[in-house]
Amino acid sequence: MFVVYRPPYYDTKVQCYIDVLVKCLAKHTSRKYANLIVGDFNCPRINWVEHTSSNDNVHSTLLNFVISNGLSQFVHFPTRYENILHLILSTDKQLLNSVSPSPPLGHSDHVLVTFTLGLKWCQDTSDPRHFGPRTFRHYCDGAEMSGHFGTIEYCLFIKTKLHTLLN
Repeated sequence: MFVVYRPPYYDTKVQCYIDVLVKCLAKHTSRKYANLIVGDFNCPRINWVEHTSSNDNVHSTLLNFVISNGLSQFVHFPTRYENILHLILSTDKQLLNSVSPSPPLGHSDHVLVTFTLGLKWCQDTSDPRHFGPRTFRHYCDGAEMSGHFGTIEYCLFIKTKLHTLLN
């Protein structure tokens, strides 16, 4: 699973950013297992029904990546004004049971995207994808994860990483 945020501006650094993002996703997506990519891509000029986009490099690069890697896009409602900015992409059309809009969080002008995964149970415990009768919470310490992720200053972290990638 990949979580993506692409800043909403369009300059020369953004083209570098989208190139790095697509190369990273291409390198780390699996041909053997289902892939799930979610996030705010800030690409309002992609028509996800007709698979067309504006000719700028940001939108066309993302759309070409999605098409060439056999990804399906599951968000079919506007997430900010009349635009679909938040995307759920997957190589497995059966992975999601539902995708729906929820009210914005706090003062945000973005709709929340709520989805449920349709994970299949595997009875073969030798299979590394075996989930058995447990849920994911049995495989991780939610309180510890929350504590760890709660200490990260995301704005500074993202700004530092972007500065490193783009310079």
